[in-house]
Amino acid sequence: MRKKTASGITVTLLLLGTLTMALNIPQIKAEPRTWTVDDDGPADFHTIQEAYSAASSGDTIYVHNGTYHEHLSIYKSLTLVGENKYGTIIDGSGYGLPGVVGIYYLTNVNFTRFTIRNAGQWPGRAIDWYGVESSYLSDNVFLDSYYGVVSFNGWYNIISGNLISNVDVGIELYNSRNDRVLGNIIENTRLGVSVTGLLVEHNTVAGNSISNSTDIAIFFNAYWGGNLPSYYNTVASNSISNSSNSGIYFNLPYHNTIMGNTVLDSTHGIHLEMGGSNNTVTGNTVSGSDEAIEISYADNNAVSGNIVSNSYFGIGLREHSDNNIVKNNVVSNNYYGIVLFSSDRSKIYHNNFINNVQQVLSSGSANTTWDNGYRSGGNYWSDYTGVDLLCGPDQNETGSDGIGDTQYIIDNSNQDRYPLITFHVQLLGDINDDRKVDGKDISVAAKAFASYLGHPRWNPQADLNQDNKIDGKDIAKVAKNFGKT
Repeated sequence: MRKKTASGITVTLLLLGTLTMALNIPQIKAEPRTWTVDDDGPADFHTIQEAYSAASSGDTIYVHNGTYHEHLSIYKSLTLVGENKYGTIIDGSGYGLPGVVGIYYLTNVNFTRFTIRNAGQWPGRAIDWYGVESSYLSDNVFLDSYYGVVSFNGWYNIISGNLISNVDVGIELYNSRNDRVLGNIIENTRLGVSVTGLLVEHNTVAGNSISNSTDIAIFFNAYWGGNLPSYYNTVASNSISNSSNSGIYFNLPYHNTIMGNTVLDSTHGIHLEMGGSNNTVTGNTVSGSDEAIEISYADNNAVSGNIVSNSYFGIGLREHSDNNIVKNNVVSNNYYGIVLFSSDRSKIYHNNFINNVQQVLSSGSANTTWDNGYRSGGNYWSDYTGVDLLCGPDQNETGSDGIGDTQYIIDNSNQDRYPLITFHVQLLGDINDDRKVDGKDISVAAKAFASYLGHPRWNPQADLNQDNKIDGKDIAKVAKNFGKT
């Protein structure tokens, strides 16, 4: 009896040991594989669909040049690569619903070097992303469709380096967060880039070239018909020309940054409206517009460092756009340099108003301040005829100070108390723009330290070396110029 018991225990231990060893055996995972496709040559498959059916997540499908009349619905995390973006063509044969290529509920997808064309009229989509995250759509061509790219509920995706032409809507992001649209060429569209929906926040549209839009080049809009704003988006360094409506348009914008863009020959250059606040419009060049930079029904915004020229209205604050700051802009050769309609309590200083037919048009706008106090000063006016022989807050002391001895009279309600005698150039390191570099500037830089383009603490005025981040190099520039006036 004891021998049988001992023998049973031994067998049990052996079985447990064998099971433990089995559990500890590392699972062998299949290596990612590359599948080849060629419509008329030697390859693994002759259609992309066949390759997709055989592939597993993590695989690559390489497609040789040719024209593929296919519609693909992709539910695997794959890399799809064409041989040449002009020669590897997926043709939708006139329809694209939900898309000639549809990619759904995935992460880590890479789709590159294809032409997708002929998705048909509305709602035909060359490519349709739904619920896609952390994926790349790059170096493709999208042609002859209603939509080039549609992304719904996308996060952390990058759409870059694509050519989009002859479509109604180039790129549409709906409910988009932390997506980036970078370096695309978009031409001959109604809307170039459209960012709309219930969630429109922390997206970046930068470095794109957008031309010949029959409506709007870059369009940020809260939910259609609703009251949901767009937050912390960045529109930077885009080149926009010949937009029939607006170059850059924001509806209900809060804490957005519009910087370093060039907008030429568009009806409205940059337009923010409908209740937004705390946006920054800085370093843009706008020319040849009916209204170059317009802010309507929007408060507490900063318009700074822009070059505005050859337009009917240069900068406009309209319809209860209150408490805005307009500074360091060059406003030249417009019919009206700056326009204020029913907008109160804004501060306008250190601008250069040059050869505008009428420098200022103000109607129903009270309590506007046209200077930053003494000695910081007001604005430079090319038609100012005063002299600079005196100094002091009341301009009654001996000695010149770069400020005119008499006020620049705009109208009975608006005067620049301290008009600048010469063209204003901001002093390097003078972040708060009070014409001196001191501890206040270091404090501003410190508050924005470690922020970057699109970050909630981002302050473009503190990015002194213009590398889209605020770090020790910017602090060093302030320190180097410390004490200068």
